[in-house]
Parts: sequence; C-alpha cells; structure tokens
Amino acid sequence: MFEDDPIGLPRRGWFYQIKMGLEELAFLGLVVLSVIGEAVSNYSPIISFWYWLSMIPVFAATAIVTEWSRARAAGQSAMTVIRIQVAHWGGTVIGLFATYTLWHVGRLGNEHTGLIVLLLLALTTFLDGYHVGWRFYLTGVLLFIYTIVAALLKAVIWIALLIAIPVVIFGLYWDKHHALPTRAGTTGS
Repeated sequence: MFEDDPIGLPRRGWFYQIKMGLEELAFLGLVVLSVIGEAVSNYSPIISFWYWLSMIPVFAATAIVTEWSRARAAGQSAMTVIRIQVAHWGGTVIGLFATYTLWHVGRLGNEHTGLIVLLLLALTTFLDGYHVGWRFYLTGVLLFIYTIVAALLKAVIWIALLIAIPVVIFGLYWDKHHALPTRAGTTGS
C-alpha cells in the first residue's frame, strides 16, 4: 500500500523516484560542501570569505530547486519561490559582507570570523528548512555542531567527518514520516 507524499504525489512511479533522488543528492552535496567549508574556514579568512560567498548561491539554488515542485503543487508561482529564497539568502550575503567588514577593520580575529560565518550559514540553512523541508533543518543542525566543535577544538576536519557520516545516513534513509513543520503546514520531505 502506497501513501501520498506531502505534496500529493503518490510514493511510486518514475517521477517520484527521480524527485527523491535529486533531493537526496542535493542534501548529500550540501553536507559535503559544509565539511569543505568548515575546513576552509579554519585555514584562511580570505579564502573562507570567497568560498562561502560562492557557496551561498549554491545553497540558495538547491533550496529553490528542492522547493519548486512542492510550491507548484501548492499553487505558488515560481517567482514567489525565487523571491522568498533570494530575500532569505540575500540576507546571508549581507551578513557575510558585514562580518568580513568587521574582520577587515580589526574588530574580529581570524578564527572568530570563521566561526561567525559558520554560525550565520547554520542559522540561514536551518531557518530555510521551514520553506524547503527537513533536510535543510538537518543540514543547519550539522553546521551548528560544526561551529561548536570548531570553537572547542583545533583539528576539526576529522571530527566534522565523523559527525557528517551519521547525519548523512540519517538524512538519506530516514522514513518520510517526521514532525518538522514547513511553511505549507505539512511535514516537508
């Protein structure tokens, strides 16, 4: 017996399989990019700035693609989805520039700057889970954990990988029945 997913598509057929494959691939990609970004943030503030500045559009595009089918099924236009995501991630770009301006004028140290950027991205990704679904909540939590670990330890890449492995397993194989709310009032997938 098949149940419908949150946007009303039956949990069978080629469209559902492709859609779920793309969402899972996007989630895995965000986790990998987060691990790389965490390592870069500990290495150099300048490289970190350019890395995260280039990753914010990637995270935003992933959110738009992931939210697109859900929004269409709810009767929202593509422009509404794009406007919401551009505003959401645009605020992160502004926060990134503000953080690096504080670093540039000497108000923040190198390691503090990386931690603030990780925290900013963690919050943005977590809050976007409301629009996009539970995998963005999970990626945001992963980034929060990376921020805390990076603040406590120096060699964090190995610990970040150890944390990422169970998160990826959980994110890829967790059953679709979950209690995290999304904007549409349903549980996101």
